[in-house]
Amino acid sequence: MIESGFLSKDLIVESMVLFVVCGNEYTAYGDKHPNDEGILDFVPSVASKIDGSLKAFQALGVKKISITKMLAYGCYRKITSKVNYISCNASENARTILHNKLITDYVTAFKELHPDIEVMMLDFQQAFELSFQGHYDTDDLLLSDNLGFQR
Repeated sequence: MIESGFLSKDLIVESMVLFVVCGNEYTAYGDKHPNDEGILDFVPSVASKIDGSLKAFQALGVKKISITKMLAYGCYRKITSKVNYISCNASENARTILHNKLITDYVTAFKELHPDIEVMMLDFQQAFELSFQGHYDTDDLLLSDNLGFQR
């Protein structure tokens, strides 16, 4: 789109990229490995690809990036369907915790190398957990940093 002239460099510099991480790679991995063997070794390879994408956005001239942390994987419909949707699976959430930690580490390092690029993390995991605990309608949540936005 850049090469065709549809997107100009000026437009890219003024735009924000929304990078949504939803866990499709983990679902596909689970389909191939029903017992999830090796999943915690697979997570770093997914996170490193996201790091590569951040670097690619920077190379294009992007100055603003929002990236989502992953929702609690153990609360996905496919996982909770095994228990009639009544609870999340804590061991399945281990991949989310590791994934989100690695993403945070990559973003922190990226921001140190590229202080001219604004990166905001949208912490869907924390927002989901807070709403699940009943904090979604309290005024004090809206006035604090508990919504999961990190700069």
